[in-house]
Amino acid sequence: MSSRIVSYARSSLYEVWDKTLTDIASSNKNIYAVHASGGFMIPNFINSYPERSVEVGIAEQNLISITAGIAHMGKTVFAHTLATFLIYRAFEQIRDDIVYNQFHAKLVSSYAGIIAGPWAYTHFAIEDVALMRTLPNMTIVSPADTIEVKKLVPIATEFPDPIYIRLEAEENAYDNEDYEFKLGKAITMRDGNDVTLVAYGAMVGR
Repeated sequence: MSSRIVSYARSSLYEVWDKTLTDIASSNKNIYAVHASGGFMIPNFINSYPERSVEVGIAEQNLISITAGIAHMGKTVFAHTLATFLIYRAFEQIRDDIVYNQFHAKLVSSYAGIIAGPWAYTHFAIEDVALMRTLPNMTIVSPADTIEVKKLVPIATEFPDPIYIRLEAEENAYDNEDYEFKLGKAITMRDGNDVTLVAYGAMVGR
């Protein structure tokens, strides 16, 4: 179990997210990234655009308020840190600073669910989706694998409302990229007659 957790912690979802966001930012100068000790998620972005990258340290509430401030200047801002701290510690700032103002801000979490297993339950993000669902005009996305991450980044960049992007662990859910990815639209992966199974995030591949 622990070996799989370590593998998940080094998930290629982060690598694909980082590379895709960095590529898009090369032609979109309005994209900024803020992170609370979450720089491991976007090392390419930080190295490529240090003037558009802000590290706030272990201060998640400041992370969201700074994200809101940059968004207030008309920028598209992606905030990065661990899911449990991003959502629980900064929920008030997410509600008041981001959602209330409908800023063009995206919340990107790592270690969603229980993949931070070695650090125990304080690092488990198992109520984050429930909390985000209570906020009006907050869209929640939990990509199933690297293919969906790659498709999600450009959509999130253009999406006008706040988004909570939950990066878990991938199980290579899709064999190819030949399908249409839309926010809020279910994708049928396999037809059948006996039972309907619905899943999102890491459970899709499983």
